[in-house]
Amino acid sequence: MLQPIEIERNELGYQLDEVREGRYVRVFQRRCPGISTSMFLIHGGGGRAGQFKHLVKVLQSKVNVVAFDFLGHGDSPSPNQPELYTIDEHLKDLSVIYDKYKGRRNVLLGHCYGGVHALRLVKQLNDQGRVNELVGVVILCLGDKCLPGTMLGYLPAPVLEVLRPLARSSSNAALFTPTTDPAIVAFENAISDRNRMYMMKVLLGDTTNQELWNDYITTAAQILISKDIPRLLIGGEGDGIFPEEKIIGLKRILEVPDDCYHVINEVGHLPMLEKPSEVLDIILNFI
Repeated sequence: MLQPIEIERNELGYQLDEVREGRYVRVFQRRCPGISTSMFLIHGGGGRAGQFKHLVKVLQSKVNVVAFDFLGHGDSPSPNQPELYTIDEHLKDLSVIYDKYKGRRNVLLGHCYGGVHALRLVKQLNDQGRVNELVGVVILCLGDKCLPGTMLGYLPAPVLEVLRPLARSSSNAALFTPTTDPAIVAFENAISDRNRMYMMKVLLGDTTNQELWNDYITTAAQILISKDIPRLLIGGEGDGIFPEEKIIGLKRILEVPDDCYHVINEVGHLPMLEKPSEVLDIILNFI
């Protein structure tokens, strides 16, 4: 019987790209003949490209699609070197992938932590005088307030590995709703067990700094607004990580028009898995 990660490998293929010397990440990309628009699907912390699989099946006939697993995530290598997993190191990888696969027109779609990276890439492209390469930014399940810090972030990674089963119920409560298909929950839990805690510990530190969070969001907002780059914001009604009040706060900062702000009913933090058709309709209307 195939393991969940093997099922996704069969669905999306398996390609390792050397993004920097000796540093490899798993990349999925499909070129749509005659299309000049590329869409980059950027997953969240602890996530993977496979969480976009339902979107990919449709989008790959509309745009050039690029998705990848950050180092330490999904089907990418996970060396036990915590310094490799900082938010800056992940941004460098995203930048290389963007430059390699970009089209004449490009859309960034970031989920949660991936949304932070999308906004940081906006600033980087602007600093390089290239932000006009972007024709849209889509943010899923991200708010104006960072994740709250917990005592878990201060514990050694081996201790966190031991505590992983005990933290499962609380993390599931934040990610899913009581109506989430149990098969989705089981599938996601099986794959997330592959995420090593020495990597997750670094991510926790990088995503609980409100001062940096404010800087990432407000800097990108100023650029997006001044350059009139379209913004789309999607949230989940039952998202326990970024509830609607935080998403509304982000909507206000990014000045997202009302018709480009959507909250999907009866889903949690992963609307692209729970209600992919609804998410797709919104995205396709936007692009």
